[in-house]
Amino acid sequence: MVRMIVVMLSGLGLASAGCGKAKEGGGGGAEGGPPCQVAVKAYVDNLLDTKGNYLSSAEFTPNAEQVAIVSAKLVEHCTTTPWSADTKTCLTTTKDRFKFGKCFGDAMDSARVSQVIFDVVKGFKAAGSSR
Repeated sequence: MVRMIVVMLSGLGLASAGCGKAKEGGGGGAEGGPPCQVAVKAYVDNLLDTKGNYLSSAEFTPNAEQVAIVSAKLVEHCTTTPWSADTKTCLTTTKDRFKFGKCFGDAMDSARVSQVIFDVVKGFKAAGSSR
């Protein structure tokens, strides 16, 4: 369990190190739109407000440290994939929390993002830190 947390925190540090670096002037991700950190924060806040998803459910409610780890992984994904300017803008401007999933354009993009969250939460649960 301690080893897993150390590995996750190391990943958080690596992802955070690249967060401030803009790719093609977009603050991470594709050119244009808000920075990845801003888009991810809006997306994660939405997931935490909307129960019944991989990040926030009856069986799992993440603590602040876990939210930071998931967010770092999503920022890394946003930067390396990269998420489009339209996706990042949609995530930061959509007010209807049930439309956030449509911000990713197609089902495969949405599924890839969900997989990132699923994998990290699965690690938390395996380590026995689900609540």
